[in-house]
Amino acid sequence: MSKSMKLGRRAFLVGQACVVGATAAGTAQAGTSADRNLTWERAAKPQFKHMIGDKFEAQTASGAKVELQLRLVEASRSGWKRPLHLARSEGVSLVFDSPEMDAIAAEGSQNIQVKHAKLGAFEAYVDVMPRRRGGHELEMILN
Repeated sequence: MSKSMKLGRRAFLVGQACVVGATAAGTAQAGTSADRNLTWERAAKPQFKHMIGDKFEAQTASGAKVELQLRLVEASRSGWKRPLHLARSEGVSLVFDSPEMDAIAAEGSQNIQVKHAKLGAFEAYVDVMPRRRGGHELEMILN
């Protein structure tokens, strides 16, 4: 192999690496813009799964401000029975913990205002669910 061929091959490989790097940077920027378009109405299991452990601010029906932490995300596939007018492609169930769970459980299942840094504010119905090992958790089902 001649010296000019080696330089040409090396330049080609470096050029390919630059293309891959530029593509990855473009994908990262596209992901950021996708985050801006993320809403409570459209987010599905994959988006919520990335939020497990995140803190959510909530205000109960009585006006108490509480902090929720997303603990579990489950998809509920409706299949062909799913109404076509719904923005989300599948239902999703979100399970939350809270340090103020006793106060929330005393109020029972209710509509609450929930805020998240990426999703904004949303009003949703939450069920207070007893745990087998004691205590409670909140479940929010989004269709």
